[in-house]
Amino acid sequence: MTFTTDVNANARKDIRAQVPKAVCENTANNVAGVLLINYRTPPFDKPKIRRAIALALDRKEFIKATQGNGILGGIMMPPPYGVWGLTPEQLEAVPGFGKNVERNRAEARKLMAEEGYGPNNKLKTHYVVRLSSPDWLTGASLVADQLRSIYIEGEIEQQEYTVLMGTYAKGAFTMAFHQPAASSDDPDVMFYQQFKCGSQLNYSHYCNRDVEANGIYTHHRMEDVWLDK
Repeated sequence: MTFTTDVNANARKDIRAQVPKAVCENTANNVAGVLLINYRTPPFDKPKIRRAIALALDRKEFIKATQGNGILGGIMMPPPYGVWGLTPEQLEAVPGFGKNVERNRAEARKLMAEEGYGPNNKLKTHYVVRLSSPDWLTGASLVADQLRSIYIEGEIEQQEYTVLMGTYAKGAFTMAFHQPAASSDDPDVMFYQQFKCGSQLNYSHYCNRDVEANGIYTHHRMEDVWLDK
């Protein structure tokens, strides 16, 4: 037995090769690949550094890594599979989602330079990722490779799942590649599971009391919160 999301394109190809009559269908799932940033750890407590990271990532390369089984989106399931996610046109306005990757990275390098980083002074970091999860490791590897373009360098550490959960709970990490899921495609579920102050699934420990006090959560606001993690 396995989760539906664990059956990737290679697995389906292998199944069809062994059982030609097997019926294999693609279906959407409410799982997103995200980069967790411990925003309480210097220098990642600086908004310019976090914005530079958001600008530097080429999200289409992550989709290619899924062999075409991914789709560009924010933290909510994008259309036509979900009803709350941002449209491609709306995503264009989100930092890092624009089509001109090199222009995004040029802006990111400028932000990094303003914080004192450059070719001769690179930001050293560390990534954690779940052991025995090829998709997660691929995501972490892409992050590490792409962030080198803005003077961020780091090693990847794979951790067994129970150890990783302890690392998340203690906030004992700098950055991590994670694939969170929600029980349903609903902003309230996603917000309270993964963004509310004190939630056990809020692995980045992001906490914004002003957002909670506002009481009005739209999918636009959710995207802002995700990018500022």
